[in-house]
Amino acid sequence: MEMNQRSLRLPGLGLACVAGRSMWPALRPGDLVVTIRPTTLRPGDVVVFREAMHCIPVIHRIVALHGETVTTRGDNNPPGLSESVLLNSIEAKVGLKIPWLGHLVLWLQPRTGATYECA
Repeated sequence: MEMNQRSLRLPGLGLACVAGRSMWPALRPGDLVVTIRPTTLRPGDVVVFREAMHCIPVIHRIVALHGETVTTRGDNNPPGLSESVLLNSIEAKVGLKIPWLGHLVLWLQPRTGATYECA
């Protein structure tokens, strides 16, 4: 899932509005997620990282940890479509999902100037 470069940032917290379908059904377009700084990571965690080639933020689930490498995959992606990223490229972990509230945030954004990340 891709996110744009704008975001609301609080110390240790972030917000993301889900737009893509790679994490469906766990995360659906229009969901709002609160992200936290990761202190520990394990398989099953949903994380935010930057896609290496284009530096695009992505939300995927960790499927395996191998030393300094993390294998991730979107829940809606086939098993063979995983991505390996460096452990230090993980920027955040999804801590809370609020269904559909992302639609409201996206609607309010041009009216309020508040910023968000779109995943």
